[in-house]
Amino acid sequence: MAKCSILFCMLLTLAACRNPFRTREPEPPVVSQSSWIPPLSPDKVLINLQNAIAERNTENVVRCLADPVYSTRTFRFDPNPETATLYYTLFSGWGIDQEKTVNQLVFAMVPTDSICLLTWTSILREVVAADTSVMLRQYRLEVHHKPSSLPTQFQGHAEFRLAVDQRGEWSIYRWIDNSIAGSVSWSELKAKLGG
Repeated sequence: MAKCSILFCMLLTLAACRNPFRTREPEPPVVSQSSWIPPLSPDKVLINLQNAIAERNTENVVRCLADPVYSTRTFRFDPNPETATLYYTLFSGWGIDQEKTVNQLVFAMVPTDSICLLTWTSILREVVAADTSVMLRQYRLEVHHKPSSLPTQFQGHAEFRLAVDQRGEWSIYRWIDNSIAGSVSWSELKAKLGG
């Protein structure tokens, strides 16, 4: 009797379904907001840095920096001389962890309907060798954040020293920031948020 009622319920369920063996519609793929380019040349690293800032992607900012797992070089940031003097203790040990923290703070301050934008306003110098490169760029960083105590535009000259790692990928191992007269540099943003 119990077998008959189970069988009856199964038949009733099958009859109620249009096609019980039909496959479901596939879900659309998860779209990543990352426009990461394999950094097989120095210029690709700087493009990735721009994209990471625009996308507020802290992990991709960090991926632009020398990874001690794959590189013999250690990432180092040198602020402009004035900021270095004022915040000597802060910048004396500045590395990847500090970069990650500051970028997380910056991106968290910017409303979703606002912008973070890094622009290279001019290329001042490029020296590319087989496994190292020096790229000097004038930059403008726009961070439209909520705190009114910080400016929204930062300008300066950034010297990026890059090298190829064990994977054949380029990354920044040294970043030297210099201010432009009358402008607030990226170093000052890092100092305010990292201190």
